Formats: sequence, C-alpha cells, structure tokens
Amino acid sequence: MATNDDDLAELAETILRIGREIEPRGSHVPGIVSLTGTEITTLRWIQRHPRTTPSAIAEGTALRRSNLSVALRGLESHGLVVRRHDDADSRLVRIELTDLAHETSAKIREYLAQRMLSALGGSREDLGAAKRFVERIDEGLRVKSSHGFGD
Repeated sequence: MATNDDDLAELAETILRIGREIEPRGSHVPGIVSLTGTEITTLRWIQRHPRTTPSAIAEGTALRRSNLSVALRGLESHGLVVRRHDDADSRLVRIELTDLAHETSAKIREYLAQRMLSALGGSREDLGAAKRFVERIDEGLRVKSSHGFGD
C-alpha cells in the first residue's frame, strides 16, 4: 500500500475507534432509557427525516429490514416513536417521533458534544474544517453505497 493509502486506512480506523468510544449508550447518558446502537441510529435518522417510512429508514441507515423492525419495535416500546398511516395513502405507514424522543435526542446530542469537547481539551479550533471534512467523507460513502462499492 502506498503511503497515502496507509494514511487513508489509518484515518478510517481512527474514525471507527472514535465512533465506538463516543457511541452513546443509555446507561452513559443521564435521563434517557437504555437504547441500542441500532435504536439510536434509527432515532437520529427519523429526527433528520420527519414522517419517514420504514423503507426510507432502512435505505438511509443501511440497516437490514429485520434489524430495523426490531429497532422500531424497541423505540415504540420506549414511547419514542409512533406509526401513523399516511393522510394521502392509508396503505403507507409513516414513522414519527414523540415529544419524549425529541427530549431524548437533545440529551444524546448534548452528551456527544460534551464527549467531543472533553476529548479536544475544551478547544474548538479547526472544528468547522474538521466537520466539513468528515461530512464530505460521509456524503461520498453514501453516494458510493447507493451505487455499489467501487463504481
């Protein structure tokens, strides 16, 4: 592997390590029910895409439908989401967040921000550039995954 490829592989491994380290678990975030990583991922997706469908969630999160079904049932049992039939097409089911879900999401985001700020020693230097860089990677991966790896 060329040096640049080594750097890219190291960057990917670092991102994975950071993700594992800061991933919020219910027991680590005061005031929320214990949620699985899949439930948190699903909750985040629904928050960014209100009144979404299970198919859109599965596609957007790259979750298998069976795993998504389990996550949605868990979120429903915690009172975080509700399923509603679409007003225009009653065959279509929309997933909506409850008020409790919005409160939970805010607590998770606060937890993430504090973890990041602590890891950075309280410094926000280069935050904007780092955020744009990681978002570019995220977007590029989403485009690639929708077309297949290596296209």
